[in-house]
Amino acid sequence: MKPLIFISLEAIGFMQIYGPPPAEWYVSFDSELLSVPTYISECGDVLILTYKEALNIPQISATALICVNGGFLGEIVSTRKPEAFNRILRIAQSVIDQGISIPSLWKPYNADSLLTVQASPRSTGERARILFDRRIQGNVAGICYGVVSSDVDILESKSSLINPEIIEARFSALKISADEHGIKNTEEDIFNLEVNNKILGLGDSLKTWYDSKLTLTQRRFVDFQLTKSIRIRGPAGTGKTIALVVKLLRQLQSDKESSRPMRYALLTHSEATVEVIWSMIRTMLPGSEMRALTNSGNLLLGTLYSLAFDTLGTELRGVNPLSLDGRSGREMQRELLTSIFKNYANADWLARKGGCSEGFIEKFEAAVANEVAREQLILEILNEFACVLEPEGTSRSARKKEEYISKMAREPWRLKLSQPDERRVILDLHSNFRKEMRDMEVISVDQLISDFDRFLDSNAWDITRATVGFDAIFVDELHLLNRMERMLITSLVKDPNSRPLVVMAEDVKQDLKRISAGMKSWQAQFDGLTDFALDEVFRYTPEINAFLRAIDEFSPTLNLGEDWPIYQQQSKLPSGAKPDFVLHKTVRAQYDLVFERAEISAKKRKSGRAVAVLTCDYQNFKQYLLAGQYRDAFVPVESREDITAIPNRGTKFILSMPEFVAGLQFDEVYLIDVSENVFNSGESVGVSDRRRGLSMAYLGGSRAMKVLHVSGLTDAGGAPAFIKHAVQAKAITHRTDS
Repeated sequence: MKPLIFISLEAIGFMQIYGPPPAEWYVSFDSELLSVPTYISECGDVLILTYKEALNIPQISATALICVNGGFLGEIVSTRKPEAFNRILRIAQSVIDQGISIPSLWKPYNADSLLTVQASPRSTGERARILFDRRIQGNVAGICYGVVSSDVDILESKSSLINPEIIEARFSALKISADEHGIKNTEEDIFNLEVNNKILGLGDSLKTWYDSKLTLTQRRFVDFQLTKSIRIRGPAGTGKTIALVVKLLRQLQSDKESSRPMRYALLTHSEATVEVIWSMIRTMLPGSEMRALTNSGNLLLGTLYSLAFDTLGTELRGVNPLSLDGRSGREMQRELLTSIFKNYANADWLARKGGCSEGFIEKFEAAVANEVAREQLILEILNEFACVLEPEGTSRSARKKEEYISKMAREPWRLKLSQPDERRVILDLHSNFRKEMRDMEVISVDQLISDFDRFLDSNAWDITRATVGFDAIFVDELHLLNRMERMLITSLVKDPNSRPLVVMAEDVKQDLKRISAGMKSWQAQFDGLTDFALDEVFRYTPEINAFLRAIDEFSPTLNLGEDWPIYQQQSKLPSGAKPDFVLHKTVRAQYDLVFERAEISAKKRKSGRAVAVLTCDYQNFKQYLLAGQYRDAFVPVESREDITAIPNRGTKFILSMPEFVAGLQFDEVYLIDVSENVFNSGESVGVSDRRRGLSMAYLGGSRAMKVLHVSGLTDAGGAPAFIKHAVQAKAITHRTDS
């Protein structure tokens, strides 16, 4: 009979917080790759548990996983196994905690107690599905039968599944064997919570955080009476999310003690951030309190897009969203519009060009010829789609189209379109974009938000908001919500006549794409908005902090205004090495040196989240992913969805871009492709593009805790001006690679 893997319920929670096993484990089951103890019986059955549970093995309950030839999840490509495993962990938790839901985008299908979900995000091309039986059989809380093809009738396959009673008997025998032989549990074996996870707010209870871990400013923020809207601001690493979560949980506890029937939402931009916050809550609250919270209905934690999707009931009508994650959704929209733009430039553009101004022609044709200029224009056009054309329903009304074409006055935040034919170009692109969405049978995240906006102005919402609306709304990563999305937040409150209570956390310097433009005018609606500025950094050394401060000192030369607030942060970590900048002659020379050093460092550190190579050039990123020499030396993170699949243990480094790993920290970071042409390629690039370069360097540099290496390319323009300024300020060393 095939071997079975049993994962205790506590070990499931542990892995959800600290990451799944690395790809090698699913074949070898090597206990050295895990941060929790493992017992393997003579027949090959595996028991994974926590050190605490090792003291009382007979009382353990677990979820069973059925192996196949070649290990577990053998049918799935190795790089996608951690993501599939994460989905299994969530399903297993839902068996014992009814408050945990299965995300709609996993395409769950239920038949009796059987459930199948997609094994990984649809964007990966993976079509296999995971089969899970959610019945509880004795001490076995659910059974994962591995992978099935997408066209299998799961009810018909039920008769061929292993009898749960047999699996329960195997589990009982395995526990007896493990208890008799004992599991090694010495002081040096006990897992020490990594600094990375401590900094992310994992490992301490809510009481410990409140009593002794918060800074004075964080404590004042948490204790502030929730009678009006408040904002917490600060650079990366100052604990904005931690303070937000502690305040929310303290508020829920206070409401429970006072028997106040209050309902809250904690909304954010990305699903990865949602998972990080859930991990924080799991470590801050005991299991019983956690289950009570998820079952109470007093808290909705998710992305704004998942809230829109669930509220509209879109799935019931057979309409699928492109994504329920703001980052990945916008990235997919960008890729789609880029393809449409290229086709349009070779055809319909020639007919429109004659009616456009010289400035628009120059900008459009620069975007045709230059990738950096094209990306900036695509982002501006998508913003026009999201905040103007979709909300106003321009595509559905000939009258509104004519109004859009003829209206001359345009707000400063909008795309500059001075001639009617320039607006027709945008309408053409929008029409082609919508057609692609229809052909794919999906709606974009911006279309979903526009539909949600119309619903929030409906009679149906007016009737039901007192029940399903919120007394206060907590928003993390506010800087990543665009103008339209921010406007929705105040419409989510229960009482339309009361002053909205919004608790917001932001750092606009992490906004690479200027999504937060106009934030100040939106926040003006909150009378007497109280600010809490965090300036104590716990994520990176004083030397890395000095480099980031040097970027701040350079920013006034670009006249960025409210787009780039100057922080006065001070690092609270011990001193470390000064960051260094190396100028390489070619991309190949950079690849050979950096990837070799990152591989050696990762093997020495033996932690899945210790070393990262972060590139600032998307085209080079794609080349690195395909290159063969070091392909087995890194874990690729190509989107925010991939974050949860980063293993906690292993000898590989992470390869990604700064925006994909926002919120994570690494002991050592190689920030590469920091070159002049990446940030400032030609006359077509304006202040907003150079601001994006600063933001990329700020976000990437602030991912490093102890060691930061920066590199650029001679054949890509050499060092950017802000790097030269940092060198002059002696915040970073500089040398040219020989």
